Amino acid sequence: MHVVDDDPDDDDEEETAMDFGERLVAASENGAAYDEFEELVAEAFSRLGFDVQWIEGGDDTDVQLTEPVEAIVEVKARGNGQLQSPDASRIRGHQEARGAEYAVVVAPGFMPAAIDDANRDGLVLVSADRLRGLVERNETFGLRPEFVADVLFEPGAFQDDRLDEIDERIADRRAAAGELVSMMDALERGVGAYTAGELRHVLIGMRDGDVPGVARIESSLVLLSHPSLGVVVEGEDGYELTTTAEQGVELLERFGRLIGAKRVA
Repeated sequence: MHVVDDDPDDDDEEETAMDFGERLVAASENGAAYDEFEELVAEAFSRLGFDVQWIEGGDDTDVQLTEPVEAIVEVKARGNGQLQSPDASRIRGHQEARGAEYAVVVAPGFMPAAIDDANRDGLVLVSADRLRGLVERNETFGLRPEFVADVLFEPGAFQDDRLDEIDERIADRRAAAGELVSMMDALERGVGAYTAGELRHVLIGMRDGDVPGVARIESSLVLLSHPSLGVVVEGEDGYELTTTAEQGVELLERFGRLIGAKRVA
């Protein structure tokens, strides 16, 4: 059993997600590269932020995830690019032995019969190419493992519709983060404290349309003033920054890596 940590040594050059993804997909289609594919799959989940163990050799599961979810991952390299059957009964045995909540199969691709088996037995099927897509999105946007797990571990085949769902959630998070940053910029440009209504007028002058309503601005200000952040403080006259907008962005990024946050020029 090997604990997997994707952090590179100081003397090593960090591999990009794209380069790593190419190796992952190539190993999945090499029927003689079982150990390499298992290790790469373990590293992929580690890159996504999961606590991972690679269980090398033996009649056991291949990869185990322990945090923030408990799951086993069966890894199947196939030279023909397709897995005919996931062998659900054997996987269920591994899942019960490990006490895992989820059972995942990673292969280069899946025949319709394998997808039918997964739907019937509650397994999760993930192709190497789509796992690569998740790793590349994580490198770009900094996805938390809970964010990925919410979509990834739904039973059945993880197909393009689920990647689209993740992309939609990413877009929503980027928009929400952008609003928070805009509000900090607006507060920084003004003098003194602002109510939500007053801040909306400042935002109208800063942005070309798509200005949130007063209720949404109020909700965002309450979030920014939460004690865990403390970027904004509420007084009798309204809200004002406790720091610079730039430092506020840096602080926000430490709390869940709010993705796509951009300053207003």
